Amino acid sequence: MDKYAVLLATYNGEKYIEELLDSIERQTRKDFVCYIHDDGSSDKTVSVIKKWIKGKNNFKLLEYESKKGAKNNFFSMLKKVESEYYMFADQDDVWCEDKVEKLINRIEIVTKDRKKTPCAVHSDMYVVDDDLNVLSNSFIKYIGRDIYRNKLPQLLIDNPAAGCTMIINKALRDRSLEYNDAIDIPMHDQWIMCVAAATGIINVIDEPLLYYRQHEKNVMGAEFEGRRDKVVRNAKDMVTGEFAKKKRRFHQKEIRIAKQLMYVSGIDTKTKKFLMELIRLNNKRKIERMAFYRKNGMDRKKHSLWMRLWV
Repeated sequence: MDKYAVLLATYNGEKYIEELLDSIERQTRKDFVCYIHDDGSSDKTVSVIKKWIKGKNNFKLLEYESKKGAKNNFFSMLKKVESEYYMFADQDDVWCEDKVEKLINRIEIVTKDRKKTPCAVHSDMYVVDDDLNVLSNSFIKYIGRDIYRNKLPQLLIDNPAAGCTMIINKALRDRSLEYNDAIDIPMHDQWIMCVAAATGIINVIDEPLLYYRQHEKNVMGAEFEGRRDKVVRNAKDMVTGEFAKKKRRFHQKEIRIAKQLMYVSGIDTKTKKFLMELIRLNNKRKIERMAFYRKNGMDRKKHSLWMRLWV
């Protein structure tokens, strides 16, 4: 079993993949193994990877069937790779040279006397364009979120932590694989954060440790939306009838995550009660749903009024 593992999921990433791999190789700590699995690329991603990793013992290409999407790809690697700690990498980012060192140092401090407690540590990241020109020094502020809003009710609505900023321990990895149906999980990073909040510890490094490229092919992009933009968009949705439909879908996503969390071990009675009440919200009147959100602190840093109108 490895001590530290980096899991890199790729798909049609030939344009940027070497730049990412170079940045991982330049890390100030090198005592990790980087596992790579490609999800059925139709470009030259795999051939580029094979050529780049040749002769490098701590970079390994896992060759097995496609998993049809980033979420399933990361989950498949979590299942296959045995390690004490896990980090995640996206194919088009560039890592700061001390990213691995800072993540490892922090999680080992946090879990020093709590080895069996599920733990996640995450950082912020720079938002950059194709040429790595910085658009924002904080991804989290750029998308209007708060890096310290890490309680379960908040994470069900707004997850501030991208997977590529995380390190998790084996205890959290094991808990995160306790679900009944991955279809009900939107993305691996939100799920891992919710499991950590429900059963363990979340710790924050409030600084950027990588460069996040913002471009049209991102699976999850960094979108900035001001108050005026929000009002205009919601007004248009109300006119077209899309407002209520979108908000119902948003609410149902929370309920699906809550249902999957009921399969996870180590959740205390109070949290289970909260999850059960959330799952049953569909049968409540609107005023009761709004009261539930308010009572449990299910809000956002911004636009909470709009969110409560959704439910």
